[in-house]
Amino acid sequence: MSTLTLGGSTLANKTGSVVSINDGVILPAGSVIQINQTIDQSATTRTGDKSAYASTGVSCTLANNIQTNSKLFATFSAYTGEESGGHWAISHVLTIYQNGTNVCSNQLSSLSDNNGLTNQGSADGSSNNQYWRGSHSSSVLFTPTGTDTAKKTVELYWRCTATNSFTMHLNSAGHSDAAYNCGATILTLMEIAQ
Repeated sequence: MSTLTLGGSTLANKTGSVVSINDGVILPAGSVIQINQTIDQSATTRTGDKSAYASTGVSCTLANNIQTNSKLFATFSAYTGEESGGHWAISHVLTIYQNGTNVCSNQLSSLSDNNGLTNQGSADGSSNNQYWRGSHSSSVLFTPTGTDTAKKTVELYWRCTATNSFTMHLNSAGHSDAAYNCGATILTLMEIAQ
């Protein structure tokens, strides 16, 4: 083990390839304090009225508690699909929830919670979106709320813009052929020093 000291105070310890920064050390604004990522390829579906947000089941939690005044930077990529139905141009909307609330309109008052962070829908000129799928990606920097695990966890939520009863899919187009069911949902979370 080796240590990094400044003015007689130990700032960090290194054991093998792991560097641990001691409590009380303030990093410069903009520094990444910690990072984690979730990659999920499981197919998830929603049926019935999907106009309200619900969890996709994909979440990411940082290993350590958030320091005072830090911000969270969350980024995601995902794809959603639907097998068929008479619901032309109804959008799939994805957003980030933190501490049980949508970051849109809660932590970021300038964004509408209904619009979410990304919106994708088929507009191919027909009313049947057969095996349609679309990609989503977004990133957002915000001040976290809550304490402990709630403060260092984000979840990916989804909804659609109408009450139609078609089936909406995550990581799938709802087809039995594997060629229609590829890709992954990737959710990355970083703590950023302020």
